[in-house]
Amino acid sequence: MKLFVIRHGATEAGAKGIILSRIDGRLNALGRQQAEELVVKLSGENIDSIYSSPLKRAVDSASPLAKKLNKEIQKDDRLLEVDMGSFSGEPLDSTVEAFGLSCVPLMDSYQFNLTSHGGESDQQVRKRVQSFLDDLRKNEDKTVAIFTHDGTLHWFYLLCANKKVTGQPNASIHTFEI
Repeated sequence: MKLFVIRHGATEAGAKGIILSRIDGRLNALGRQQAEELVVKLSGENIDSIYSSPLKRAVDSASPLAKKLNKEIQKDDRLLEVDMGSFSGEPLDSTVEAFGLSCVPLMDSYQFNLTSHGGESDQQVRKRVQSFLDDLRKNEDKTVAIFTHDGTLHWFYLLCANKKVTGQPNASIHTFEI
């Protein structure tokens, strides 16, 4: 099975350095343009199904492709962004001051536990992404487009390619064979 895992397009909050996490932010003009460009980039692929995080920025990134291919977007909570708890809605720069640490190095380490801040642990994220992949392997689709978030994308790399990556750009496409 071929997976195209796509990080959602750019958002206003992201442009301002705000951590969205589970906050339902919208795409900005650049993000909407990126979503349209994804249609062109993926037009030569025979995509059988489209999955997305239920957050608006991911669904809106998937919508132009779904419309072009006449496919339904299957929303799945297991594709949500990492729950950053009290980091959510905060400026990235202020996390060091407010919490004495930065969430970005925590996320990039793949070893984090934000439960004391009302968020998720690395193992909770790993478990939900693994569950999604396990269910995906049960269906007969050959090529799948998955719209998700940077923190969740990290786990696709680790679970599908045994590779650690950090900070993937908005609207980037990542290909895996499982």
